[in-house]
Amino acid sequence: MSNESLLSTMLDHDFFHGQDDKVSGIAMRAVDHGFDTLSVLQQRVLKPFMSQPCDGVTNPGGDHNGCESLIDGDDLETAIINQNYYGGLLCDKCINEKVGYIAHWEKIQAE
Repeated sequence: MSNESLLSTMLDHDFFHGQDDKVSGIAMRAVDHGFDTLSVLQQRVLKPFMSQPCDGVTNPGGDHNGCESLIDGDDLETAIINQNYYGGLLCDKCINEKVGYIAHWEKIQAE
């Protein structure tokens, strides 16, 4: 996946909601004409969005794992796509942890 693909996914999932309209406008320009065609200043506007902190997960006992991972590139695009399913932007480690909690809960419910 590319910067353009990531930005397209961000636009599709309303990732820039609440931001100045220029941010989504610059992102649309990058998708349409290529990220590399943006000026240095335009790229600088988008740079803070190109990596995001993992939201981490909370175990069934209510303890948050305190994940401090940064998600970027293909992993960020996948995290945005799956955000509604997992309830947040999650890194691979936290996805695995969350899936484990879900599987454990399903096993308990089946018993």
